[in-house]
Amino acid sequence: MKKLKLLTRALALLLSLLMTVSIVACANDEETEETDDVSVTVDTAEGDEKLELPDVNYGGAPFTILGRSGSNSEYMKDLDISELTAESDSVDKAVYQRNRTVEEAYGVEIILIAEEETKLNSTVMNSVSSGDDTYDLIATQGRYVFQLIVGNNASEIHDFEYIDLEKSWWLDNLEDVWTTPGGKLFAINGDISYLSVGSTNGIYFNKTVLNNAKITLPYEYVRNDTWYFSTFKQMIIDADSSVDGDGSGIIGQDTFAYVTEKYRGPGMVINSTGIETLVRGGDGTYSIGIKTQTVYDAADEYSLMLNQPYSYMAELNEMRKAFGKGKAIFIEDTVKCAPTFKSEGVNFGLVPGYKYDENVESIEVKIGSGTNTFMIPITVPEEDREMVGVVVEAMAYYGQKIIIPVYYDKVLSYQSMQSPDDLEMLQRIHDAACVALAEYLNPGNIMGTLNTAIDSNTSYSTVVAGLGKAVLLQLDSWYALDNQ
Repeated sequence: MKKLKLLTRALALLLSLLMTVSIVACANDEETEETDDVSVTVDTAEGDEKLELPDVNYGGAPFTILGRSGSNSEYMKDLDISELTAESDSVDKAVYQRNRTVEEAYGVEIILIAEEETKLNSTVMNSVSSGDDTYDLIATQGRYVFQLIVGNNASEIHDFEYIDLEKSWWLDNLEDVWTTPGGKLFAINGDISYLSVGSTNGIYFNKTVLNNAKITLPYEYVRNDTWYFSTFKQMIIDADSSVDGDGSGIIGQDTFAYVTEKYRGPGMVINSTGIETLVRGGDGTYSIGIKTQTVYDAADEYSLMLNQPYSYMAELNEMRKAFGKGKAIFIEDTVKCAPTFKSEGVNFGLVPGYKYDENVESIEVKIGSGTNTFMIPITVPEEDREMVGVVVEAMAYYGQKIIIPVYYDKVLSYQSMQSPDDLEMLQRIHDAACVALAEYLNPGNIMGTLNTAIDSNTSYSTVVAGLGKAVLLQLDSWYALDNQ
C-alpha cells in the first residue's frame, strides 16, 4: 500500500480532471510557480507529503539524462519536452512544466541525450571506463539497467542523501526486492516517469456487453477486496453465455469472452498468487519461490480456462484488434493502450489484476521491465552528488504532482465515460504498482522460460522443476555487488 491515503489522493486527482494544462488541487496553503507561460499550482495542504529538499541554487549546472531513442521515443517524451509545439498534447505540456519547474527551483539545466537502445549500455560502459562524468542519470529498459548494475556501473542509491524512498512518489517495494542481500540498492523507479503507470498491466473489459447482460462490473469486486481469479473466471463464463459468435473460431471474426497473449494472462495468474519468482532467504541466498503447489494449482486452473471454447491465445496485435472491434470481452493489456481502444470505438473499463484467492494479502500490479528504469552512474563526482540527489527527488515529486494527474486525464479522456470508478481504478493500479527482481535481473533467462510455459505442451510444474542450477549460478554477479 502506498504511503498516501488512496481516497484523499483520488479525490484530489478527480479535481485535476477538470483542468488541462494548469494543475489545481484543494489546499489550505498553495504555492504557485511560474515557468514561461505555464502556471503550476502545487498542493501543500496540511498533512500532505512535502518535498524535503534544501533551499539551493546550482547556478545553471547541467543535469544530463541519457535515454533511449529510435522506436522508443515515448520513453524520451516522459523524461523531457524541451519546447512546446502545436502538436504538444496535455501530457507533453505537463512534462515540460515539471522540468522547467525543477530547473527554476534549483538553478539547473536538464539536458536529455538520446541513444539507440541497443547501443546505450555500451555508451554507459565506455563512459564509466574512461572516467567520463557527463551523465547524471541513466534511463532505459529495466533489464538493460540491471546488466549495467551487475557490471559495476551504478552508484548506490542510499549514498544520495536527498533521495527519500519512503515518499509516495517512489515505488513502494523498491527496497524490498531490488536491494542486494547486503542492503545495497542501485536502481529506482516511480513517478519520475508516468510510464511506470502506463507500463502496468490491467484487465480491460467491454462495459456495453457486461451492462447489457446485467453482469456486475469488476469495479465492485476490486473495491470489496473480492476480486479473485475464480470471480474473473465466472465473469468470463457469464459473458460468454450472453453473446453469440459466428462459430468460426477465427480471432477478430468470432467473438471470444476472453482473449490473451503469452506475456499477459499467464504472467498475471502467477503474479496473482503473491509468490515471488525469486525469494531471498535469511542467509542472503536466493531460491526459486514459485516451486510451490499454490503456483502449480493456479497455472493448472488457468490452463484449463484457456483451453475452453470461450478463450483464445492470440498474438498481441490480434488481441488488441479483437478487443477494439468488440470481438473480445476481456483482455489483459497495459494502461497506455487506452487511446488505441477508444479510437476503435469500444466502451471499456479497466481494473487491476485479481488475487488468486482470499489467502493473498493484496493485489500487486507488476510493472513490465520494458519501462524506463533509472540508475545513477558511478562516475558522478563527489561534488555533484548533492545536486544529482536533489534533482532526481524533485523530478519524482513534481512528476507525481504535475504529470500523473494529467496522464490519468489523458487515459480517461479516451474512454467513452469519465467516471469516478475509472479514476479510482487508475489510482488503485498506481498504488499497487511494484517491481520484481526476477523480471529485471532475469538470471539464466528465467523469465523467457516462464513466459512461454503455460502456452507449451509441458506442465508448468515440470518447467519450473527444470529451473535451478543455471538460474542460481547466474546470481553470483548479484551477490558480488555487496563487495564492490
